[in-house]
Amino acid sequence: MIREDYVLQARSKAAKFCAFRERAVFEVRQKLESWELSELESDVVITYLVKENFLDESRFAKAFCHDKFEFNHWGRIKIRMMISKYQVPKAIVETALEYIDQERYFDLILKLCQAKWLTLSRDKDIFKKKVKTINYLLQKGFESSHCWAAVNNMS
Repeated sequence: MIREDYVLQARSKAAKFCAFRERAVFEVRQKLESWELSELESDVVITYLVKENFLDESRFAKAFCHDKFEFNHWGRIKIRMMISKYQVPKAIVETALEYIDQERYFDLILKLCQAKWLTLSRDKDIFKKKVKTINYLLQKGFESSHCWAAVNNMS
């Protein structure tokens, strides 16, 4: 049984929730559950949000990938791992990751590598510097081959 007045109120609140920033369907569904909507009522609200363009998984994935790359300086591996908690389909995630400019990606790896390398200036052992820099870049979610290329460029 659908409570029409409750659904209308939830629709309005959910539209405001989605207008604040891009959201994943999973995120909205959790919010609707916290408002104690049934699964059927949640489906009605989500259908409305998608139809009215408040909710779009591909738009969410693009925004997530862009923001985590630009502002958090994460690599593709970490972005993939962190977006998985939003249950966005893999095909949409892979398409969104393609929007990250290859040249900017490599430039960021080099910039982060140089910055980390400089913080290790007191360390005289080149091998230790390389290991620490590689580990830092791997934690940021960059591919190991790119990390090694950047570190080998430093020494």
